Amino acid sequence: MKQDKLTIVRNWILDRIESGEVPAGEKLPVTRDIAAATGISLLIVQSAVESLSNEGVLYKVPRHGVYVHPDWRGRILQRNVFFFDPLYKLPYREELIDRLGREFPHLRVVREFRHGMFELRATGYLQSHHAEYADLSEIFRAVFPDDADFTGAPFDACRLNGRLVGLPLLFSPRVMFYNTELLGKAGVAEPGAGWTWNDFRKSLAAFRPILPPEKRYYWKAEPFLWMNYLRRAGGTLIDPAAGDPVRIDTPETRRGLSAIYQILHENGIPFVPRHPNYWERFIDGELPFIEQPRQFLLLLNSCNCRNWRLAPLPAFPGGIDTTMQATEIFCVRKECADMHTAAGLVRLLLGKSFQNFIAESRYGIPVRISAMQRSLDPHDPGDCLFLSEVPKMTTNYHLSDSTLYKLVITGINRVLAGEVGVDDGTAELAAMTRTFLKLRPPAAAADTAGEFAALFANKAVFR
Repeated sequence: MKQDKLTIVRNWILDRIESGEVPAGEKLPVTRDIAAATGISLLIVQSAVESLSNEGVLYKVPRHGVYVHPDWRGRILQRNVFFFDPLYKLPYREELIDRLGREFPHLRVVREFRHGMFELRATGYLQSHHAEYADLSEIFRAVFPDDADFTGAPFDACRLNGRLVGLPLLFSPRVMFYNTELLGKAGVAEPGAGWTWNDFRKSLAAFRPILPPEKRYYWKAEPFLWMNYLRRAGGTLIDPAAGDPVRIDTPETRRGLSAIYQILHENGIPFVPRHPNYWERFIDGELPFIEQPRQFLLLLNSCNCRNWRLAPLPAFPGGIDTTMQATEIFCVRKECADMHTAAGLVRLLLGKSFQNFIAESRYGIPVRISAMQRSLDPHDPGDCLFLSEVPKMTTNYHLSDSTLYKLVITGINRVLAGEVGVDDGTAELAAMTRTFLKLRPPAAAADTAGEFAALFANKAVFR
């Protein structure tokens, strides 16, 4: 299929906006110049400019011309496709763009827009913004009436309040990657099944004489990292099934947070990393440990990295043997006016052809069982570990909207940064979260975002 002329002109304009050739607030070339550059009639160019003005990307100034809107990046266009920004390049990105171009030429994969009508998102973002996305239950049933080839567990991350707000493409539990050569130099035994948090702590201590703090252990103030250990210590943030759903100030949660803080503090590990691409340090043989999902394997293999092995995450005695699921999820915004295209994208992304492409790349674990079997090698110790960890995956943060997400994540990060003690910080954060859950309007929780964000901005929550 070919792009229609209106799409060609729209993309010509959007390409120049996203590239910075025509920055925000600057005047767009006049329609006759665009017509000459594209070889398309003035009437169609005018229609394209009008459509982008109606969508808020452009705005008109009478007798002066058409300008790029200052907030064009925040606009949600019906034809835009957005990919979340992972830690490392999505290996299927170019293949997917190629297939989209052939099957859906009216769609446009964006580079600088913050949203799309059709999106690929990570678990935490989707769950905290789930009210913005359409229920895909009926589309999934219509496209795949026989779902026997799909593994069920990854879909749990997308089921919220009785709605299927996204469809997973691939998933993985998180495990510990370690550098065998560095462990050998430090005289540290390789971790294995049953190793504990205390074993991990002792291992890090052995690196103090030979590695600077920022190379002993990677740290990033992200929930996908610290939630693993908070949960493994037996804690959680929110438990909807409990009489008091707020579990931030329970002994188990405090135990997990205290353990993480202790590791950071006693090793001098900076809370804000000076080298944000910490995975590059692991690849370069400068970092002994890194927690990652199976998606990381592709990068290791492509860089010819050889001195590494895998182990489960360290256990807490009396805790929970679990791991936070890493998922890449397709979702559709509620404003979508073209559910026919949405169904076509579901058919493409979860169809056997594209799922087998993911399988062959060995990037994550495809959600189709047949593709999963092609991807995982039962004779590979690493793949066997990932398979053994799949039943242990935890999928839900229970932070049900963006305001609650920002409230809790900001508070936990400030506790871990040492701005306040674990007991005092979790007590105040838990009290504030209970107040938030009690007072928020059921359908308009986002309306209170400004007030709660302001409290954190001036640290009023931790007086």
